[in-house]
Order: sequence, then structure tokens, then C-alpha cells
Amino acid sequence: MEDASNAPKFHMDRSQYGDGLLQWFTDAHPHHSNIAVTDIDIPVATGFSNETVFFGVSSNTDEGPHEGRYVARIEPEDGGMFPIQTPDCDISVALQQRVMNTVKQQ
Repeated sequence: MEDASNAPKFHMDRSQYGDGLLQWFTDAHPHHSNIAVTDIDIPVATGFSNETVFFGVSSNTDEGPHEGRYVARIEPEDGGMFPIQTPDCDISVALQQRVMNTVKQQ
């Protein structure tokens, strides 16, 4: 098996991921305050189309403190690996989410 550390994505600067994840969580969860993103981990075997990122979030809500673990799929800035199939699927992670939600409902 080839050494995965030679893949181009392993030579990217990921220092901005924390800020991006914080902004996403803040926008997606407006009732949370004092939000902190922690424990960012990027596994080696994440596929080639998108980056998988595990991370924690601590925050406060009206109901009290919140601690959670999350998984994000981040599409490369230059788009996914595969061509766009339909206008509704121009973001490959959106298609992946739709497929996962469909499977979940079955």
C-alpha cells in the first residue's frame, strides 16, 4: 500500500479549519454562545473527494452548557473530484448528505 502521507491533501495548510468550523457552528446554531471548537482531528483515510474532519464544540445555551462531537465533510475549493451530475448536486457534500438522510429514513 502506498504511503498516504504523499497525497497532495496532506501537504495543505489546515490552520484555518478551526475558524471555518467556528463560523459554521455559530451560523448553524444561533442560540449558542461562548462557542469554542476543540480537538480537531483529520484522519488519514478520508477519501479523495472531500476532507473529513472530526471536532468538538463547547458552548452555552439557555438550557445550560453544551458539549458535542461532530464530523464535517469539507469540499475542496476547486470542487469535488467528480463532475457535476445535476444543478442540484453542484456541491458533492450536499449530495452525500441527501444520500445519508435517505438511508437514515429507510
